[in-house]
Amino acid sequence: MGVCPQWYRFFPLDDPHKLYTGFQAVAAGTIETVVIHENPYGGKIYYQVNVSLRINQKILIWYAFEPFTNIEAEGIIQLNAIDVAPGQKVTAGEIIGRLYYPSTDVGAHVHFGVTINHEWVCPEEYFSPQALSLIHISEPTRLRLKSRMPSWG
Repeated sequence: MGVCPQWYRFFPLDDPHKLYTGFQAVAAGTIETVVIHENPYGGKIYYQVNVSLRINQKILIWYAFEPFTNIEAEGIIQLNAIDVAPGQKVTAGEIIGRLYYPSTDVGAHVHFGVTINHEWVCPEEYFSPQALSLIHISEPTRLRLKSRMPSWG
């Protein structure tokens, strides 16, 4: 497989400028965090919503809904498109949130990551072959991710 990226980026295959149908919980668990995050990029602040799903004491799943907007009101729209709350129990396949496509859409996407015992792992084994064929792989270095993650809440 070569060097495995620690983070995967989904580009939803849907019509832009609307709420996507939804992203599912990959397993049963408890939502730990739902937080809007200001992500500095290119001298601007971009808004994203981070959701973490606790599977068990060791495994934590991370979703970052990034409408790729620097308009705070659109960040709030993305926050309101999340269907879960901290402490909520979810089942495998339950919709946790939808991706908002802002009017200035230049690449709205959702990131997916897995940590085991607080260490990032390659999430590739968690995807079916069909899912892997739809994924754009990005964020290849662990060091960069570790430096970003503590601000997630």
